[in-house]
Amino acid sequence: MFITKFSSDVNIDTSDQALALSLVFASNLVGTSAIGQLSDRGFNEGLMGASALLASLIHFLMWGLAKTKTGVFVYAVCIGLTNGGFHNCLFSFFSEVSGNNSELFTTIHSLFSFFEGWAILSVGPVGTALLNRSPQVQIQDYAIGRYKYLVAYAGGMTMTSGLLVLIPVMRRSANSLREQVHPQATAPP
Repeated sequence: MFITKFSSDVNIDTSDQALALSLVFASNLVGTSAIGQLSDRGFNEGLMGASALLASLIHFLMWGLAKTKTGVFVYAVCIGLTNGGFHNCLFSFFSEVSGNNSELFTTIHSLFSFFEGWAILSVGPVGTALLNRSPQVQIQDYAIGRYKYLVAYAGGMTMTSGLLVLIPVMRRSANSLREQVHPQATAPP
């Protein structure tokens, strides 16, 4: 959402700002399609978690360290590719969680949609408030100074969502490993 403002603050001209925004959307289409193919094969929770964690790293590293037009363009492409994946896997995730219960599917989908809508609406005010905490642009600083809190917020939120999705995956893997190592411990008496 703030890529054009960031581009302006690193002195990129308006046509390149528009190009950066276009790169985000175009790469999002490619990422959505590619990750959609993988999610159709059943790699849902792991793919969702990996997409979110990768997006978090991209925020922290690429956005935080971008100071040139090339850096902004690379960030735009990378975040577009990873961002589409998380949302693309949601419906398969809802199906897996709800099983054959259509009411549970609708409930889960509604809750996720509500919180996603709330998050989208809060991005503008929260982002603006975070930008106002450091009003000065210092090109030599991390995230050019002004964006450091916004980068931390975006990276932290995507990391949290990725970890929340991966906790059940890690728990199942640990249980499976425990069953392989100690099969009699899980067998009924």
